[in-house]
Formats: sequence, C-alpha cells, structure tokens
Amino acid sequence: ISGPNTGGKTVALKTIGLLALMAQSGLPLPAAGAELPIYFQVLSDIGDRQSISASLSTFSSHVLQVREMIERLTPPALILLDELGTGTDPFYGAALGIAIIDHFKRSGAMVVATTHHQAVKQFASDTPGVVNASVELDATTMKPTYQLRMGLAGGSSALEVAEQLGLPGPLLEQARKLLDSRQLQVEKYLGRLRRELQQLDQARRSFEAQQESLEQRELELREEMEKRDRQRQKENAKALQAWSAEFSREASQRIKSITEGIERQRLRRRAEQQRQSLQEAFRRKMKSQTRETPPQTGASPTSPRPGDWVYHSFFRKKGRVVSLDQDRALVDLEGKRVESPLDQITLWQEPAGPASLPNVKLDVVVEAERQLNLIGLRVDEALSRLDKYLDRAFVAQLQEVEIIHGHGTGRLRQAVSEFLSEHVQVAKHRVQGGATVVTLRV
Repeated sequence: ISGPNTGGKTVALKTIGLLALMAQSGLPLPAAGAELPIYFQVLSDIGDRQSISASLSTFSSHVLQVREMIERLTPPALILLDELGTGTDPFYGAALGIAIIDHFKRSGAMVVATTHHQAVKQFASDTPGVVNASVELDATTMKPTYQLRMGLAGGSSALEVAEQLGLPGPLLEQARKLLDSRQLQVEKYLGRLRRELQQLDQARRSFEAQQESLEQRELELREEMEKRDRQRQKENAKALQAWSAEFSREASQRIKSITEGIERQRLRRRAEQQRQSLQEAFRRKMKSQTRETPPQTGASPTSPRPGDWVYHSFFRKKGRVVSLDQDRALVDLEGKRVESPLDQITLWQEPAGPASLPNVKLDVVVEAERQLNLIGLRVDEALSRLDKYLDRAFVAQLQEVEIIHGHGTGRLRQAVSEFLSEHVQVAKHRVQGGATVVTLRV
C-alpha cells in the first residue's frame, strides 16, 4: 500500500489486522460482505520502537521486530509491515524491504505492507502474486479519503502535504527544483492515473445506480404484469363460470323440451299416423275435385301459356306461368317460383258463384308440435322429415316453428337453410343458436 503521508496507509493496515482477529474470534464483521482465511498467526510491525536506553534506532528496531517474526513464523499467517525499509538509505531500505516481502511470501504467509519506495512499488507491479494498492488525499482539502484502491500505486505527495502544513513557499519551490525530473514525471503520471481512476470509479457508481434503478423498475413492471395476469385470470374464470351456468340452463331447457317432445310423440304416434293418412286422402280428394270441376265462367279451357294466370291444385293458390318445358311449368306463387307438372295447373277463371268446398270430412283435428328435432339424422333423412313436418305445421296453421339442428359441423344447418329458402310455405327463417326459427305463410 503506497500513498501520501496522512493518507491512511497505517489505518488500512490496522483495520485489516483488526478484522482478521475479529473473524478468528467468531465476531461478525462490520462489512457488507467479507471472506477471510483461517490464520494460525497474526504478526505485525507497526509504529516506531526506537529506544535510547536500548540503543535502538528506528531502523534497528524495525529489523529486530522482523527478525523475531521470521523466527516465530508458522503459516498460515498474516504479516503486517508498516513503513517497510524506512530509517535508512532509500536505496538499501527498498532492497531490504523487497527481500523481506519475498521471504514471507515464499514461506506461505499473506503479507500486507506500506511503503514510500518506488522500487518496492515496481516490485509489486512486476511480481506475480503481489499487487499494488493506494490511498489518496482529497485534492481540495488535502485530507485522507480513507478509500483503498487496488491495482494502482500511490504517490507520496510530500511537497503538497508540506505546503498544506504551512511550510514557506520559497522553500517548497527550491525543493521542487532539486527533485529529479524523472521522479516528477512519475509523480505526474501517477496523479493522472489516479484522476482517471477516480473518474472511472464515479462512472462505475453511476452505472451501478442506473442498473439498480432499472432492476427496480423491472421488478415493479413484473409485479404489475403478474397483478394484471391474476386480475385477467379472475375475470376469465368469472366469465367462464357465468357462461357455464348459462350453458347448463340452456342445455337443461333443451333436454327438457326434447324429452317432453319425445314423450308427446310417443303418446300421439297412432294419432299422427292417422293424421298423415287423412291429410294424404284430403290432398288426393282436392286434386281430383279440382281436375273434375275447375272454376269456369263458360269458356272452354285451353293449354296455359307463359304469362297466363293459373290455378295450382296442390297448393290451392293462384299464380302466373313463368315458363313452360314440355310437360312441366314454372309457376310464380306469391313471389315463390315452383316447378310443377302440367296436370296440377289449369287456366284461372273467376267462379260464377260462391265456391263450394270439396265434400271431405276430417274426423281428426290436425295438430303439430312447434319444434322438430333433427339432431343425429342424416341430411336426406332430416330433409324428408322436415318436409313432412312443414306440411303438418301448415295444415295446423302454426305461424312460427323451431327446427333444432344443433351446431356440429354446420352441414345439417346449411342444408336446412337452403331447403327452407326454396319452400313455398316458408315466409322467412333465421338461425338462433343451434336452431332455426321458421315463420310460415298463413
């Protein structure tokens, strides 16, 4: 550790020794984080032990203390050396200091030393396993910052400290002139390195602060997203529950309707068969009566031509001939075009008197359910049943019925829709869920 006088080198040395002894004693360290090895010994040479009575100078007291440490050394050990190589000629003191550090290093001890010698600093830069560190003074107040910087040697700043302590300016200026120019260049270079290192350290702290802020913002955003996800899941679960309840209610109603329809169908099966038989007889009777006694006013009938008004015996409606093709005709019945055999149409003639109803008596009142369930049927079977059902509904004079075809692949629904679009008895229809609501002509 190098740096200016009063810069805190000895304080750093004592702090390291004190923390090592605390860790050895099992005491928690006053640090954000620390990792220390186990030492068998902590040996130190800190302070000036010169003594007149013992005939010890500063240098000799340091040498005796180092000799005793070498004799007592039992690795693993921590060796603390303050002002290494001081008290004698700097050239010899630096050489002796390097030798002492290297001896303890090769003996397996960890050494922390302070020095002002440039040769010792150069040794630390060139030797593997040895590293420079520095303390520094505040450039404005010239007071120690108590920050230990690893990887960079410190300058002595002796003249600056002396100036701060009040030595006369001419004396300091003369001292600067006596200094070696190379030494001054080294001091300036080290000063520039320290300033650049300080700027880098400030930039690093700023970057760490920004990184911490970004991490905090990321954490807040993640918590906000998780909160929104939980809220969305809660809303989806609520909507799903409501939809499930609605679906269950609708399904129950559908099942109940189908069940009741099946029950009624079973009870009325024989009556339905009778109704269909009577309806067919009614149609045949109407057809024969129409061919035998068409409406007349005295003029003899002729074959219809396009544009003529005709009477359709099956639908019992008045219509206009659109086109003729051999034995079939395309007739417009109230906006619906129907292709029919020629034997079902005759020229329309206004009756001379009140029309008489055919002499047909129905013993059973025609009834029809308001729903037809086609789910599970093939398309051709479903359309056949739908055709018969519409006839029954028309005869029963129902205004609106419901055809249940379900969702499925949509094929049955499409076939039902196309069939209803061409049916003469259908006024309009619309799809509603899994069913189609049909409005019949009345």
